[in-house]
Amino acid sequence: HAAGRSRVRSIEVVWAIADPSALSALLPVLRPLLRPRPSPHSALAIRMTVHYTRAGGRGPLPDPSRLPTGIHLRAGRPDLLRALDSAIDRVLDARAGPSAHGTSGVVAAACGPHELVAQLESAVGSLSWERWRDVGGVETVSEAFAF
Repeated sequence: HAAGRSRVRSIEVVWAIADPSALSALLPVLRPLLRPRPSPHSALAIRMTVHYTRAGGRGPLPDPSRLPTGIHLRAGRPDLLRALDSAIDRVLDARAGPSAHGTSGVVAAACGPHELVAQLESAVGSLSWERWRDVGGVETVSEAFAF
């Protein structure tokens, strides 16, 4: 990115965890990854939405005001179609900007249980042809596992 050889303009991570204390434990690792990546060639936006699926776990909720810029904490399971639609909107909005050259598509990736991979594939499959075409295509990559 810093040398201008990357066409990636936005990275969105949707992470589902059972207990919000998992986020607190990983904040020291995540903070440097979420720092802005300056480059004279293009901007790179990094955003992470962490969904916790169980309240009242092992530890208190992280204080939202102390989370690094770019991390958003939400209760409940993620809506992957909404997340994909939001990511597509950001790509289309960025295309209208001054550094719009070279944008071409979205890669939607999932790593987790088979149900998660199926939800992502369903979200991508439900996109209209026009939306898929306008964003330059949507590719999926997945790795499923079972416990």
